[in-house]
Amino acid sequence: MIVTKPGQRVVFEKPVVARYPSTRLYAMDGVAGSTVLALIGVFLGTAGTLVGQYLATRVEVQRDRQQRRDAERAERKEAISGFLAAAQRVELVLDRRGLGLPAPEDPADERLHDLWLAKKASS
Repeated sequence: MIVTKPGQRVVFEKPVVARYPSTRLYAMDGVAGSTVLALIGVFLGTAGTLVGQYLATRVEVQRDRQQRRDAERAERKEAISGFLAAAQRVELVLDRRGLGLPAPEDPADERLHDLWLAKKASS
């Protein structure tokens, strides 16, 4: 108990230890420091794994899209080639009919047809 005279104010001062905080209070001991470092390692490992999986998935998606585009292009090219073959045969029959010749049964006509088809397909 503090005894004071009447009218006298009592002033409480902080202890010296409270005025100047010790760095010991904020420093980690060996166990806490190693635990924090281990947790940081786990976090970095997990982040690296997730980023790696994301990039691998992205590459697979791009590769799959490219394969689909290539397959669709090949299908279109085959369809166009078939159409050109049919159109070339019709043209050959109509040309021969216009000249009064019979339908093309000659192998030379077939080779000529194939030559024109290859020329049209490469253009």
